[in-house]
Amino acid sequence: MSALDDDPTGTGLPVQYIIFECAESDVREQALIDGRFDTAWALRTLHQVAVGVRQLHGRNIVHQDLKPSNVLLFETVGSKVGDLGSSTNKENSSPRDQFDVAGDRTYAPPDLLYGYNTFLKAHLAVAYPRL
Repeated sequence: MSALDDDPTGTGLPVQYIIFECAESDVREQALIDGRFDTAWALRTLHQVAVGVRQLHGRNIVHQDLKPSNVLLFETVGSKVGDLGSSTNKENSSPRDQFDVAGDRTYAPPDLLYGYNTFLKAHLAVAYPRL
């Protein structure tokens, strides 16, 4: 399906799609399979996720739903950040902007869940003006 074939949102706006290659698993699934903690693998994966998030932020894209199941694992290249369905950018508004928590509430930071999001958004705007 291309972005112009259908209008599943009913907004009259084209829908953007990003197609990733098929991953072997994700961080959550890998942790359940192994049942052990490999520090070197965890640090390597964390580094690759940080690089991916930095690349997104460099393009003014905020993921908003980063969690273990959205870190895709590939045997040859390591880890990639996936599922950009909740992402937004600085230039455009998103329907998710009105929510207290844009992504999965079970992975939300406690300050957002307890209503400190206004303070946090103001602080982040000063500390990270590029986002």
